[in-house]
Amino acid sequence: MRPLQAHCHHGLGTLYAQTGQREQSRAALSAAIAIYRAMDMTFWWPQAEALVGFLNAWQISGEEKYLGYTLDNWAFIKKHILDRQHGEWFWGVKNDYSLMPGEDKVGIWKCPYHNGRACLETIRRLQAY
Repeated sequence: MRPLQAHCHHGLGTLYAQTGQREQSRAALSAAIAIYRAMDMTFWWPQAEALVGFLNAWQISGEEKYLGYTLDNWAFIKKHILDRQHGEWFWGVKNDYSLMPGEDKVGIWKCPYHNGRACLETIRRLQAY
């Protein structure tokens, strides 16, 4: 349930930002970030959504800590989630950073939409700076 709550807050924050409601956007994105961080973000989906969420928070608030969270999150993804040998992202890692066994890289509950969108959105936004 918490990933869904975080995703809803993230979506609201993005919608508020697009309509110029900065305070509401900041509150919703802060709530999403807090939920993502409380989940330890060790599987692929929150990692992908947090990447965009942290960028949203940085661009809306101008607070450098959110850019730092974005870069830290990307470093974690590259180190632990990205499969450099066969492509795609692994499902996630356990607390000791070993891969979660038996999980799909692509399947009914995991497709490249979220991580692909997160990467494309991150590249697009950072190229503007």
